[in-house]
Amino acid sequence: MRYIGIDLAWKMVPAPGERRSAVVCLDDRARVIYYDRFRTDEEIIEALDRLCSVGCVIGVDAPLVVPPDTRGRRQCEGMLAQMQIHVMPTDPKRFAQWYGGCRGVVLAEKLRERDHGYQLVDRLPSSTGKAVVEVYPTGSWKRLFGDVPRFKGVPADDRRRALLRLKGLLGAGLPPRYPPVSLDVLDRRKVEIDGMSPADLDEFGDALDATVAAYTVMLWDRDGRLCEVVGDLQKGLILMPRSPRAR
Repeated sequence: MRYIGIDLAWKMVPAPGERRSAVVCLDDRARVIYYDRFRTDEEIIEALDRLCSVGCVIGVDAPLVVPPDTRGRRQCEGMLAQMQIHVMPTDPKRFAQWYGGCRGVVLAEKLRERDHGYQLVDRLPSSTGKAVVEVYPTGSWKRLFGDVPRFKGVPADDRRRALLRLKGLLGAGLPPRYPPVSLDVLDRRKVEIDGMSPADLDEFGDALDATVAAYTVMLWDRDGRLCEVVGDLQKGLILMPRSPRAR
């Protein structure tokens, strides 16, 4: 089984050369065995077709189900807010204005139309070998590791320190059933964080978000009790890991 995390860029039509969607794949030993960046949905789907030949669970950091009557935010986002996990609300009108639409919804539709077995799910095991679910890496970081430093929208030096901290947390592991993540592939592809430019720091942050997205669905597949589904398939759901401390 393979576990794939997608940090999906939200612009419907990325600029030429703008490869902002990060895809990371973990094997069943929590090792990063694949990392790349893509511009278009078609490129992402081609990579998924290659990676999912042995079965996979895919976690996408983007709204995948948005009811047409959504105003301000989806029900699942309101539920997370009550848990003190703040998420950018999905308002279709604003998404259309800012990004050209809800790209995650379009990607999910393309995956279904491809008829290669991709299916949105709210539980595992499912009837498909290619399960797809929405995740929220910022919430996963908080649930797994507590109060973690911000690495988006902060000065470069603060980003550098935050990314070093987050990378160390993933590699150190958690209590039993929460295995440490081996970042070998990412480490080979990147220079040391101390030498990264601001653009490189942004890319590495996206890669870590994609990694924790993949880690979240890996935990879910290993033991459904390690995660919770917030919301439902009809109105939108977000898969969240449970805090090891709470367990």
